[in-house]
Amino acid sequence: MKYPIRNGLIQNWDDMESLWYHLFYNGLKIAPEEHPVLLTEVAKNPKACREKMIQIMFETFNVPALHVSPQSLLSLYAKGVTSGLVVDIGDGSCKVVPVQEGCVVDGGVVDSGMSGVAITRYLRDLLRLRGVDIEDLETVRCIKERHATVLPSPFSPRDPLPSERLHQSPDGQLLPVGPEKFLCAEILFQPSLVQSEAKGISQLAFEALLKESPLVAKGGVHLAGGTTLCTGFARRFTTELQDLL
Repeated sequence: MKYPIRNGLIQNWDDMESLWYHLFYNGLKIAPEEHPVLLTEVAKNPKACREKMIQIMFETFNVPALHVSPQSLLSLYAKGVTSGLVVDIGDGSCKVVPVQEGCVVDGGVVDSGMSGVAITRYLRDLLRLRGVDIEDLETVRCIKERHATVLPSPFSPRDPLPSERLHQSPDGQLLPVGPEKFLCAEILFQPSLVQSEAKGISQLAFEALLKESPLVAKGGVHLAGGTTLCTGFARRFTTELQDLL
């Protein structure tokens, strides 16, 4: 399986164009030249990348109108607010994004590097240490999405962890999943577990709140992106951020 997007940025334009084609004609079953299109982008998306997206939409798919907006900004709009701090953790990127009156404050955007795919790869490494060797990253991702749980407090090797459970893969194979379900997502809060010098997501959010204008802080902190839906994430993040504040 190919991934045309890496770290939130389009890396393979031919594959991305093929994906858009499939989305329009096979997924949505529409003629793109008959519908205005809204595209999302990560905060601080390079200008050249944005221009390439626009070029393909107009010249290849002949869309009648196009709007490109940062996904973090749209997450705020969905909640009915225009200012705040967005903690946006998807599969390919993990960003803390300050937004003030509908505008992303580019100078305040921070990327931790600990995205959903980083959790998936760490889970694969943890399983291999126990002799469960899964080469296919998609299978590991399915295990993560079904079982991964964030501990309520920072992990310590002395903490008791539950015994393993069995995960049934699409081909019917039973795979044991034990403490790894708790350890894999811990890298969001303790990147040092994977030899990263990045700061934990709670610390990044705290520092961003201190640096930005009162208007951003008044708007509150908002979670966005599929990885923030991991069981226990919101509770742990809220607890750590409140302790820092």
